[in-house]
Amino acid sequence: MRLNSPNRMLAAAALVAASAVAVSGQYQLTVTQDRLINAQNEPQNWLLMNGDYGSQRYSKLTQINRDNVDRLRMVWALALGGMQDTGGNGPENENNPLVDNGFLYTSDGWGTVYKIDARNPDYGEFVWITDPGVDHETNRSRTRGIALWEDKVLQNLQDGRVLAIHRDDGEILWDVEVAGFNEFGARERFLTAPLVADGKVLVQNGAGDGGTRGWVAALDVDTGEELWRWYTVPEPGQPGSETWKDDHNAWKTGGGGVWQTGSYDPENHL
Repeated sequence: MRLNSPNRMLAAAALVAASAVAVSGQYQLTVTQDRLINAQNEPQNWLLMNGDYGSQRYSKLTQINRDNVDRLRMVWALALGGMQDTGGNGPENENNPLVDNGFLYTSDGWGTVYKIDARNPDYGEFVWITDPGVDHETNRSRTRGIALWEDKVLQNLQDGRVLAIHRDDGEILWDVEVAGFNEFGARERFLTAPLVADGKVLVQNGAGDGGTRGWVAALDVDTGEELWRWYTVPEPGQPGSETWKDDHNAWKTGGGGVWQTGSYDPENHL
């Protein structure tokens, strides 16, 4: 097991359960654009947070059905970290693992990312654990999911950073700050999982109820460079700005935060 963690915020149970994993036997097919477009044709995998680009969240698997669902039982479990300093709401771990040919990828409330070898039917093992070191004092424990693209795992963090992690060894490939504070001191925050399409990582500010202006930004998946940013509330002169006429610039703090991971239409690039 590889630990990439500056703060060692893992639960003790996770450390006890983890053991060495040989990476030589890992499945080497990367998560390509074609696989994501045709994700419904791989029901044994779950390559996007919403199941496919259309966000249907529908699985074609049939092994579990109405006749046998009452016989489900736990076979194995691994304890994740992320339980420190979570406050009254707990860790808010609101996601599901991504699955690619027997390997699970998931994150905990503090942004630590885990790769788990689930190919053995009797137990799971950590392959690597990468902790990006989110400050607990100025942020809250919350995750809405991650994304896969080629040899990368993409994660957006509570402190406004977006990072790419190599899916084979857990090393951080790039780490950039995208969300920050507006001119009034209000904090922008990521409240959705990132979505990768056509080589771009789409992330969005969801803190509309915190006095910020919603936006969607696209980053180059290989470098983290921001390519464009689109605001949900128009500024003066843009289409629709006439609906925000006032004497106190409400368009700057008017909300419009993006609360759900979007869908993607590959045919029309929308």
